[in-house]
Amino acid sequence: MKKHMRKALSFVLVLGLLFSAVAVSAFFVPSSNVPVLAETESKRSLLPADFDTTVIKKQFREQKAAELSKLRELLADTEYMSEVVRVMIELNAPAAKQSGKSESSVIASQKSVRDAVRKITGSEAINSYGYLVNGFSFMAKRSDFQKIREIPGVKNVSEVPVFETTMFNAPDMTKASQVWEELGFKGEGMLISIIDTGIDYNHKDMRLSPEGEAQAKLSKDAVAGLIAEYGLDGKYFNTKIPYGYNYADKNQEVVDQHLSGRPYDADYVSMHGMHVAGIAAGNATDEDLDARKGIRGVAPEAQLLAMKVFSNHQTGGAYGDDILMAIQDSVKLGADVINMSLGSPSGFSNVNNATARAIQAASEAGTLVVISAGNEGLAYASSPNNMTTNVLGQIIRGADSGAVGASSTIEAALSVASIDNTKAYDTVMSYKVDGDPAVSFHVLEQEEPYDGRTFLDGQWIELVDCGLGDTDEIPDEVAGKYALVKRGVLLFEDKAINVADKGAIGIIVYNNVAGPPDSLMSGVENGGISSVFTSLEAGTAMAAALEEGGVVTVNTAILYDMVDISAVPQPSRFTSWGPTPELNFKPEVAGVGGMVYSTLNGDQYGMMSGTSMSAPHVAGASALIMQAMKDNAALNGIEKLARTQYLKAILSNTATVLMDGEVIHSPRRVGAGLINIKDAVDSLVTVTHNGSGNIELLDFTGSKKFTLDFKNYGAEPVTFTLKDPVVYTAPHKGPDPEKDVVVPTADVTTANTTITVPANGTVSVEFEIDPGDVESNYVEGYLEFETVGAPDLSIPFFGYVGSWGDDLPIFDLVEGMPPIGFSLYNLFIPELDPSAPNLYCVFSATQLYRDDPGIGAPTPAGNWWDWVLGKKPFNPSTVGFNTNPADSEKDYIIQELTPHVGVFRGVQDVECFILDKDGNELRQVGWVDSIRKPVLHRLSRFRATIATLYDTQWDGTLYDKSNGEFFYAEEGQYFYEVRARMNEKSDWQSIYMPVKIDNTIPTGLTLPESVTYEEGATEVKINCGPVGDGAGTGVDLSSSGVLLEKLNDKPRQPAQDIEYDGEGNLIITINVNPKLFTGLTSTIAYIVVADYVGNTVIETLMLNEEGSGADAAKFAQSKDGSDAWRPVKDGFVKYNKLESDTLKMPKGLGYVVALATGAVERVTVNGQDAVDGKPYLYAIEVEDGVPVDLELKGFDADNVEVSTSTGKLLVDLTAPTLALENELKFNSKGRPYVEDTDTVKVKVSDNYAEGRNSVVGFDGEKQFALTVGEDGTVSIPIAADAGFVVLVPVDYAGNRGETMSFFVLPEGKDPEEIAAPMEPIVPNAGDFWIVEPESLKGLFYNGWVFLYMDEEAETHQLTLEGKSKDLKSLTFDGVEVLGDDGAWAVTLTLKEGLTYVNVKAVNEDDLVIYDTKIRFFCDSHVPNLVFETDPASVGGYDFVFPEDTHDPEEISGSEAPLVIWTTEETLDVNITGTASDNTFGYKLTINGDVVLDYYDITEQGPDINELPFEYLVEGAVDKDFIRLEIEDLSDFNATKTLLQKIQVRLDTTAPTLTPQYTIPAVAGLPVELFDDDTLDVEGDEVVLSAEADDGDGIGIDDAVGIVITLNGAPYDGEPLGPGTYHAEFYVKDKLDHKTTVELDFAVVGDPVINVGPDVEIYAEDVATFKPLQGVTATDPLDGDITDDVTCECDLPEAFAAGVPGTYTFTYSVTNAYGRKVSVERTVKILGKPQIFGAVDTTITQGDEFDPMAGVTAHDNEDGDLTDEIQITGEVDVTKPGVYKLTYTVVDSDGNAVIVVRKVTVKEKVVPPGPDDPDPGDPDDPGPGDPDDPGPDDPEIPGPDDPDPEIPDPGTMKVYAPVAENKENDVDVSGDDRITYTIGKSKGATYRAVADDLGVEDLLYVTVDGKKIVKDKDYTVEAGSILVTLKKEFLDKLKPGKHTVGIYTTKGHSIKILTILATVKPTGESTSWLLYAGGSLVVLSAMLVTALFIIRKRRDEHSG
Repeated sequence: MKKHMRKALSFVLVLGLLFSAVAVSAFFVPSSNVPVLAETESKRSLLPADFDTTVIKKQFREQKAAELSKLRELLADTEYMSEVVRVMIELNAPAAKQSGKSESSVIASQKSVRDAVRKITGSEAINSYGYLVNGFSFMAKRSDFQKIREIPGVKNVSEVPVFETTMFNAPDMTKASQVWEELGFKGEGMLISIIDTGIDYNHKDMRLSPEGEAQAKLSKDAVAGLIAEYGLDGKYFNTKIPYGYNYADKNQEVVDQHLSGRPYDADYVSMHGMHVAGIAAGNATDEDLDARKGIRGVAPEAQLLAMKVFSNHQTGGAYGDDILMAIQDSVKLGADVINMSLGSPSGFSNVNNATARAIQAASEAGTLVVISAGNEGLAYASSPNNMTTNVLGQIIRGADSGAVGASSTIEAALSVASIDNTKAYDTVMSYKVDGDPAVSFHVLEQEEPYDGRTFLDGQWIELVDCGLGDTDEIPDEVAGKYALVKRGVLLFEDKAINVADKGAIGIIVYNNVAGPPDSLMSGVENGGISSVFTSLEAGTAMAAALEEGGVVTVNTAILYDMVDISAVPQPSRFTSWGPTPELNFKPEVAGVGGMVYSTLNGDQYGMMSGTSMSAPHVAGASALIMQAMKDNAALNGIEKLARTQYLKAILSNTATVLMDGEVIHSPRRVGAGLINIKDAVDSLVTVTHNGSGNIELLDFTGSKKFTLDFKNYGAEPVTFTLKDPVVYTAPHKGPDPEKDVVVPTADVTTANTTITVPANGTVSVEFEIDPGDVESNYVEGYLEFETVGAPDLSIPFFGYVGSWGDDLPIFDLVEGMPPIGFSLYNLFIPELDPSAPNLYCVFSATQLYRDDPGIGAPTPAGNWWDWVLGKKPFNPSTVGFNTNPADSEKDYIIQELTPHVGVFRGVQDVECFILDKDGNELRQVGWVDSIRKPVLHRLSRFRATIATLYDTQWDGTLYDKSNGEFFYAEEGQYFYEVRARMNEKSDWQSIYMPVKIDNTIPTGLTLPESVTYEEGATEVKINCGPVGDGAGTGVDLSSSGVLLEKLNDKPRQPAQDIEYDGEGNLIITINVNPKLFTGLTSTIAYIVVADYVGNTVIETLMLNEEGSGADAAKFAQSKDGSDAWRPVKDGFVKYNKLESDTLKMPKGLGYVVALATGAVERVTVNGQDAVDGKPYLYAIEVEDGVPVDLELKGFDADNVEVSTSTGKLLVDLTAPTLALENELKFNSKGRPYVEDTDTVKVKVSDNYAEGRNSVVGFDGEKQFALTVGEDGTVSIPIAADAGFVVLVPVDYAGNRGETMSFFVLPEGKDPEEIAAPMEPIVPNAGDFWIVEPESLKGLFYNGWVFLYMDEEAETHQLTLEGKSKDLKSLTFDGVEVLGDDGAWAVTLTLKEGLTYVNVKAVNEDDLVIYDTKIRFFCDSHVPNLVFETDPASVGGYDFVFPEDTHDPEEISGSEAPLVIWTTEETLDVNITGTASDNTFGYKLTINGDVVLDYYDITEQGPDINELPFEYLVEGAVDKDFIRLEIEDLSDFNATKTLLQKIQVRLDTTAPTLTPQYTIPAVAGLPVELFDDDTLDVEGDEVVLSAEADDGDGIGIDDAVGIVITLNGAPYDGEPLGPGTYHAEFYVKDKLDHKTTVELDFAVVGDPVINVGPDVEIYAEDVATFKPLQGVTATDPLDGDITDDVTCECDLPEAFAAGVPGTYTFTYSVTNAYGRKVSVERTVKILGKPQIFGAVDTTITQGDEFDPMAGVTAHDNEDGDLTDEIQITGEVDVTKPGVYKLTYTVVDSDGNAVIVVRKVTVKEKVVPPGPDDPDPGDPDDPGPGDPDDPGPDDPEIPGPDDPDPEIPDPGTMKVYAPVAENKENDVDVSGDDRITYTIGKSKGATYRAVADDLGVEDLLYVTVDGKKIVKDKDYTVEAGSILVTLKKEFLDKLKPGKHTVGIYTTKGHSIKILTILATVKPTGESTSWLLYAGGSLVVLSAMLVTALFIIRKRRDEHSG
């Protein structure tokens, strides 16, 4: 019932279209193709003035397309599909063993399906099965398979294999069984990954023995740890299958099954992976093995990884990304071997794709990747004559015929060929010779006639030798006997017919070559007798017995037994040959792959053949060798890459060389030979060439040397002897082109044929091969090395003598071109259909192809249709384009042409170009990475096509370098060139395909206004005149012809012929009566003439039957609202309600249009004239559903009646009703049904009973439309598997009634099982899921979608919504999204690139109907383009990219072009850089040439796909454009393109340069600067600048900029003040064109007066003060103007009087430019402190003396300073003499006054006595005189006697720093006076500060005028100078004030230091009074001075 529901759904989807079609046939819906009635009195009007001819053109082409669409059927109905083969049909219902029913009841239940199959095939069932399998076998065409699959209940349809061979013998062939039994290695501890369709882990042979479990590599816990470590998604299954994952569906179901619900998808359950797993490691129990109920693989105790990469839900192949993940995870899990029985033919070894990298990485990790070599045999094995040579002598079946498959061609992979099993457990019959014991012979095939078996099974029937089956060889005594016939010469069918004609009742055909057959006995069943096909060996034995006179009898009863297939191993016929296109050695070894019996799902077994079977054999063998290596101390240290290289070498070295009689089987076919596991385990020596176990000689001429390396891993030396080498070559022709032949003139030699390899050592031996007389062919063979006590070794060699790249042709011939006019591949494809004899060439022709909308597939351009039909040979001059941009019709115009190219060789360097008619290259349109070599049997048998060079299509455009855009090429002849080469050292080979640009319509079409034909004419000729196409592609007669306006239809093509007559006129012959064809007496003929590129001209004429009249027609309206008409049959005009409403007919009226012909000028209808203003339209009174008879009368110009005709008018506004006559029932869910019956009858009722009503609908199988009978009923035929039926009544006028629908319940079905019509059976979004957005409708069916996001981001949100009925669960990555009403919505977060999402759907019956992985390919970024062009790389010419070159990520088509500048008239531009994309790929074109074309959905990201590019544009001239365009390939339907143009520009001139200046004080524009300018500007400053302009040139060199040199030094840009300058301005462009401007200028400024610093003088200095002394004046331009300076004092009188105070002196000067400057400085008259009373005095010895008595000090600022007086010196009143006292006082400004006072102590006069000495001369002081200082008495400097060391006061300042003195516990006052307390303070610090003052500048320090000792009394530190008086020194000073002097080279300063004691000294009051008195005196003086100044200024003011 589910099938019914699916079909019901498809009906729902198309029902609207069905009804639309029915409606059109029943009533007229206005459309644009209706002829429009002109607003004129004319009796006929054909087309309006604005008629769109594209409407007619399109209709004509659509009908031609319908004719061409027959090709689809022809292409499907090939000989292969028509071949009758035996098929096994398996049913869904379980077999007896599964169901518990009897076998007979199961077989009986098959009847209905068998009957349905019989109807399809016309044959009877051969065998029926019911116990283990529910099914039967039939003979059927392959084309019937699909029909059989669609029968309800059918589970699977498969072709019955020829053999059922076994696995039992295969392990013996490679000595695996010896390794098991003798060495004990069965794969324990080894892990083999099976990357395939899946493994049934519950199969009874998927087990480990207890011993195997104990040594297993992966335990359950270990797997759990690896899953956690690596985040793996799979799971543990059992000890044999410890891990598996379904990478295709993103779930853990690893069993191969198809869950789509489609019965025919069961075909995809190949169980291929299960078969492979059994070969590698099946492990039947001993009991099952003995009973032949199980198999044992090569490594039975190895564990297997079930890495499933084929989907259970999506049909088709495996995705590359899934395979990569499986490889990666296999390595993570520690797989020792990976088996990949996958691939495709004719692979390349020189690849760098993701698969290659993954295989290499696995190999480097120590995992050997074993891959099947493919099943293609020789690429050219199907040629009809074994060799085909064209007239050029090129050999198709030549040396390069390898077909070895990818990815086994990858260097790191081990490529495995196939050897046939030597034994098989299969069907046998028996024969006897003269009654001797029976001898079994192998039944390879048996066929039965359609009338049943004629063999007499169980009887011994005599056999008669009938030779080859020719009638002359067949004896008469064969009648009633079996005929023995040898294969050959005649067809199988002819042999059977011939012996049957002689009365034979059966035929036994034996093969004519050894080994299994290479084809089936096609057609033998047509002989009418049973037939058997057996081997050459069996047939020869029987024939020999008969020839010796023996009586041979045969019993045809079928038995099963072990049969010998061949005595020695033979290569499988299907195994793919090498080498690779790069001449690399593949395949490398061979395993058993032909006729292998192994495991299938569900504890079943079966036979398969292929290299898919040989690969796991070698994979299992590799596991055994690895196990042995681990057990061998000499080998167990070999790890990672070294391990895989060792395995490949040892498998090759120990393989068995396979012989074909006396010669070898070619190494190109079997590699090193059949693996020998035992020897591989036993050997410890390898022999390699460049690290490989084979010798690749590549191509060479003459002799060639090579070196072999022997490596001994053992502890003992091994000596080998070289067996005499034999060199072979390949014949490529003759009776056995696959058999090698010995080259007697060739040899392989070496200096020493005995080679000893030391223990653990290596020996290298040089060999030389001499190819003898071999030319342009292979040399090959084996070097065999024999030894004793160890396995012999061998290594295969092969090479090509000649030039591999140049000796052999690459391309097939171009179709239609010389030398022979057709492609050679045409010879290999049999004819498809006699009506289209060249149709097969569509697959094989090398030509330019177009996407043909008519056939829906690519077809050759040009006259291909005539060619296909065999009417004309292919004409290349008809190939071309219509590129006329004004042609708005694009659907049938050729928009681009793509080459299909036949190659005889695989190439990886292919380029495509467009040339003009003279062969000049105009444009490169692309290149392709590679073209794989076709395999002929795929071409001839499976209709595979030759290569299509995608992305190299030409759209007719060329590149215009003047604007960087593409334009359509001008009309004319062009050529498409494809060129290729095998490698870089080979020459290019090219083919040329002509193509025209043709935009001109055919000319010369000349038609009469009308053509009149006789009544009853069956042929009408139309002469179209001398139609031609000039120099165009030619008139396409297959696309030209006539359309006739047809009754109740759009214009149609009648049967017609079109040809040219002898005078060059185009004649169209209509081969039907136009009136009978159209239903019209007068009709429009549309003449359509087109050329081969679609240029079309359309003209019209009127076809009239002889006579005059008026016919009724139907009124209509065109889309634009204008009036139109439609013809009607028999004059019956009818309207339904829809039409009446559309035309807005008044109630009770109906419209009739009268069409007049001949002499008729006026018409009346039922006596009425036409409607006013519409002379063609008549309004007739009507009633609903009641027809009105019409009478139309025609009148001529004289108003004479000349014709009468009749008709009817019906306006029917009422819809019909429909009633079901069968009983309608309902189930509990309210679903209507009728029980199964032969017919369902309904009755239609309508108000117009006379009309033909109908019923349209769908019966679950097909759509239909049935006419209702006279009684109003109609029987609805129900298809055998009908389900949901939908019916709609339609009445005669086209009104539709209400829809009726119901189910048809099959017999025996429960009504409650009826499912809703929308039940989701098939997981196809288009079928049952309404998905939004609309663009993703196919998501769940396809399993992937490309999404191009508009907004760039790294992640994106995508919301999907849908609705489905009868689903129980719907999850996305495990999250349930299904709502209660069936609606669902999910928001997915997608990353840039590839995101996997698992979708799982479960229906209400808990069946998983969908569980697989969806791929979302998401991209939002345009590709990245980075320029890296080095100017030096462009032919040595100078050019640069502008510095403002756009960030490549920001480039878009709107950006201004980049520019390349040059100084050369022509320039070769080498554009280099890199391109990349964040995700999938891109295509980069430069000037239209494809430079990079990268696409990889497996590996994404710029780190992967970033590629360099280089493109040379030669001879570019000024203003040429170079166009770079990079296209994002993330979505072929919504691509984004990044476009950048680069323009070449010529620049030969230097820039212009304008010097300028700006005035900083004025915000103005720059002003041009001229030579000798004198600038008198505001602010007296200017800033220089310059303006440079390169015009249309490259631009200023910004790296240098404008350089300004000022007075010989670089100008720093700072403002320039007044002065004279010489400036040089320099600039250059980026091409080094230079401009220099030099000029002089001056800047006017103010004079400068230098008056020096302010001055301080004393009053006594006023008289000598000169105010102009030292004053200077300069001018920037005039120089020294000191003499012009004037000076004025503000108070000259007071200054002259010496009154202390500050005076202002103003100095002025004026320069030559009138600039006056005045400068002021102050002169301060200081009031020095004065000491009063310190006058010399004389006292008498012994008098009291107070040095301060009468002494005071006063200052005009500080007042009384008496207390500050410091006295140095002492007076000893007891000793007479002259004493010197020094009085010092310092004011707050540091002014010091020193007064030296002499105190003379007179000797007290005492009268001298007689003994007193002479007092001496008083003017001559003695030594005791105080005026004579002693040596210890320091000299005290005085004002008149300064110490010569004392410097001037200078600029040095001294102050007492607070911070340091705070630490000293001293007080510092504001005037830097320090107060020190004895016993408390710690020292006193002074800081001296001046410019550049350092410790080294200190001269000395004084206290109270006396120098003190450094370090003893004070310390010095840096910080300018930091002087600290020590505590020890200060504590010794007397309390009171002291002076501290600091003397440096920068000046000196004296500060006051106060020393405090604990008790204040006496005399303080006196000092204060003295101070106060002094202060009063000073204040009085200051007051007098102030009054004097005020008085003077008042007098000046008043003056």
